[in-house]
Amino acid sequence: MTIYEYIETIDEEERDEMVATLYAISQDDWEDFESYAIENGIDLTATDPVTGEYFTVLWGWDMCGD
Repeated sequence: MTIYEYIETIDEEERDEMVATLYAISQDDWEDFESYAIENGIDLTATDPVTGEYFTVLWGWDMCGD
């Protein structure tokens, strides 16, 4: 599943905090983020069929406002 699909599985009450934590981890320690993704079924190689960009890159841009 993509990072976006995974986020939808997080309980709504915990989502904002969890997404912020995931983003921080992805920026600070990619290996930890990668391990978390593997453990939780997030496909880090999934690409957007229109842009060809990795969904994790698109998500990172969304999170930082770019």
